[in-house]
Amino acid sequence: MQHLKEREFDINNIQKVDINEVKYNTWNPKQKRTKEYEKVFKSIEKNGSLAPIFVREIDDENFGYEIVDGAQRYTAMLDLSYPEVYIYNLGKITDEEGQALTLYLDQSVPFDDDMLGKLLSDLQRTVDLPYTDEEIALFSGIDISIEEDEDGDDFDITSKLKDFRIKITKNQYNEALNFFNVKNEELEHSFTSIFMTMIRESNNLEFKEENLQNAEDELIDE
Repeated sequence: MQHLKEREFDINNIQKVDINEVKYNTWNPKQKRTKEYEKVFKSIEKNGSLAPIFVREIDDENFGYEIVDGAQRYTAMLDLSYPEVYIYNLGKITDEEGQALTLYLDQSVPFDDDMLGKLLSDLQRTVDLPYTDEEIALFSGIDISIEEDEDGDDFDITSKLKDFRIKITKNQYNEALNFFNVKNEELEHSFTSIFMTMIRESNNLEFKEENLQNAEDELIDE
């Protein structure tokens, strides 16, 4: 079994080259033009290119470099009409090394959903983020769904949540449902809307029993 050569980061390997000198590789297993790509595009559009594209040198009459890692960012820069791109040149490496490094360099650790939800909630009012309001609400812990009501209209809980910016985890929300013994979907929709409104109007975005009691009283009045 072949082992990859141990490498150390060398700042001298970073260069700025004409974007048309760089080509895609043929083995990248990532899907193209996905919803995730839109986040990459938005990031580069807002913040610029903050990391080089990892490439290898190739013998090609039309291109000098082939992407090893960073194809999504490269695509975004093409779409944004960047004339040049920063690369990290890995030199002349074999196909096998290039393919293996594509996998190694793309390894990542998933976010902790609760911590991500809190971070998004803290930042969403002050910073333009690469997440939709629906995604922010979801990561913040609310299980978003769109159902059709008896009149045939769509019940969109997202539209109710996006104005409230409620900080509540999914566990807390489920605890609230259990508190009221809410068991059917129609009642859950009504409960969710009222519960969120009561917390917001109390000027207290924390999960407290008094908010539950206020929501329960309002729910009974309905």
